[in-house]
Amino acid sequence: MKTNFVVDSDLAQRYDPYPAAIDAAPRLRRVNLKLIVGSEDQWVGQDRRFAAHLGHQNLTVDYTELRGIGHDLDDYLSQAGRDLFGFHSTHLRTDG
Repeated sequence: MKTNFVVDSDLAQRYDPYPAAIDAAPRLRRVNLKLIVGSEDQWVGQDRRFAAHLGHQNLTVDYTELRGIGHDLDDYLSQAGRDLFGFHSTHLRTDG
């Protein structure tokens, strides 16, 4: 975070997902996580490392890397939208 968001290092440290994942791991083990990234996304290396970090916290992550896709939500949804909504319909529910 400090490397990518050098404008405000205090803000980057406060919202750094690595220690947040460690702190939240006990609660996150009760939920299903999905991470969709593009193979051509400028952040793909960081996404791979973060998915591995989540795994080291004994969290299960449904990691999908879309071939040939950059950092573009429209492309993500075009290629993986059905899978994403299927994941949501499987794992999200209301109790009321």
